[in-house]
Amino acid sequence: MNNNNELTDQDGAAQEQRQEFRLTGRIWIDVEVEAADSGNESRVLRCGSSDLSANGLRLQSPELLFEGAILPLVIHLGDEALQLMGEVKWCIPEHPSPNAGCIAGFEIHESDQTSILEWKEAIASLLEH
Repeated sequence: MNNNNELTDQDGAAQEQRQEFRLTGRIWIDVEVEAADSGNESRVLRCGSSDLSANGLRLQSPELLFEGAILPLVIHLGDEALQLMGEVKWCIPEHPSPNAGCIAGFEIHESDQTSILEWKEAIASLLEH
């Protein structure tokens, strides 16, 4: 089983798992990896992404992320900062060093406390152009 977002058919050719179109273009995403608690601020990683869709995204993180973790995301689209929740579906280390960053795939979760509707509208608008 692959740890990335592709499946392999019997001939070894990769098959994309995503069900919708995706966009390419560089944006910044803040990933909250530790929530704030009494006396401590939250810990946020600034990550770049160049692969987006309505229900998921792929990003480059300066640190390894845990598969299955559900993390708050802030996606910076132009002047907008959209707050979403995403689940780490896979994480591939960039190199074998223990301090390596990773390429990670996130599935976007719908939640009442997020900008999910604005996110889907923004993706739909970008697809029209």
